[in-house]
Order: sequence, then C-alpha cells, then structure tokens
Amino acid sequence: MTIPSESKRNTGWGERSNAAGAAETRDGSPSAQDNEHGMPDSPQTVGLIDDDASFLASAGQLLRRAGFAVEAYPAVMPFLAGARGHLDCLVLDMQMPGMAGPDLLRFLEEARCQASIVFVTDYADLRGAVDAIKRGASDVILKPVSAPELLASVTQALDERRTTSSAAAQVLRARTKVGRLTNREWQVARLVADGLPNKQIAVRLGAAEKTVKNHRAAVMRKLQAESLADLIKIVSAAVKP
Repeated sequence: MTIPSESKRNTGWGERSNAAGAAETRDGSPSAQDNEHGMPDSPQTVGLIDDDASFLASAGQLLRRAGFAVEAYPAVMPFLAGARGHLDCLVLDMQMPGMAGPDLLRFLEEARCQASIVFVTDYADLRGAVDAIKRGASDVILKPVSAPELLASVTQALDERRTTSSAAAQVLRARTKVGRLTNREWQVARLVADGLPNKQIAVRLGAAEKTVKNHRAAVMRKLQAESLADLIKIVSAAVKP
C-alpha cells in the first residue's frame, strides 16, 4: 500500500485530512488490546504536518489503525499555536509554506521539543536530508511513502527516543564501530555522511567509482548501518569533541 499524495515527484534521494487547521484528536484510536502491533496501554502521539490533504488523511488513518494517537495539521502555524509538549513523534513535510522543515527543526531545537522527527519530502534533496539528520531528525523518507515504510520509520524513531542513553555512551558506541574501519573506509564514510554521491567521492579520493562502492558496502556492514540515516548518525557521534 502506498499512501496517496497529490504530488507525483519522485526521484529518490537515498539507497535503500484535516484542512480546517484544528488538530485531529485521539478519538477513534484503537485500544492496546485491539492493537496487533503491540502498542502500550496509553497510545503514543504522532503529530502530522503536511499541506497535502490526501497524505495527511491517509497517513493519519494508517497510524491510528496501528494504535497511535494522531494530531494532524495542514500548516506549520496552527501546529506552533497548539500544545507541543505531549508529542512523541512528529512527521512533517520538509517544504512547507511559511516555514520549511529545516527552519522548523531549528525552532523545535530552541524550544527543546523532545519529539522524534521524521521528515517526508517530494524532492531528492540529499544535502537537505543529511543536514536534517545531523540536526537530530530520525529519518527522511521520499514521497510517495508506502504504509510499511512510514510505520517502520515512525516505530524506529520512537524506539530511538525510548532507548537513547547519555550522549557520552552514544559517542563511545559510535567510536567503537568506526574503529573497525580502515583509514580509506573512514574517509569514504565521512564523505558519504557529508552527502557526496559515489562519483564525487571517487574524484575526491582519486579512486575508481567501483572501488568507492565496495568501500561503501564495507562501511555499512562494519558499522551495522541499515540506511544512510544510520551511517550519518554514527559518523556524527564519532566525530563529536
């Protein structure tokens, strides 16, 4: 199942409704015993911000059926005007009228919002995705989004939120992982995390593109990274002073 979206733009950046402006409430969310996904007794709340009414309605319905409470907003300002402290995860379009995703992410950082962040986007904006993840977003996924993809991304974001330990422990785990890399693999990992595609990395290192692809595969395996987002998080943590 693919969640409907009014936009048809889809070029792929990685490898691997409520139109009135009021937030939709928890009414209609299934109870824990009715939920086959094993959600806790008190459902976690996911906020949706998207000016695409069809995506907003379909994603909201999907998440409610999975056992989440959902609050949906068609624009940034109604969300900012409402209460935000109780959200566990926030799914938002990276390009919204009034305030683009990265700007909203900075605002949420300043407001000390504790919700996990998942961006959705119509554009193959690798640089924007890398920047969002480095700033703390859990994931960036490209429209049209499949139902399993959205559920997996939200679930992972919530799992990370629950299991996040101290910053020092995260850095230690990341450095332990990157310690498995050769010098050249570490160079490739840093450049991948900076958003460079294989061809540009090959030019930068004076290597064949096929060699870079092999190094990249080794990096993903040794870091136990299942996605580009995982790799960026590990590298970012490892280079923290």
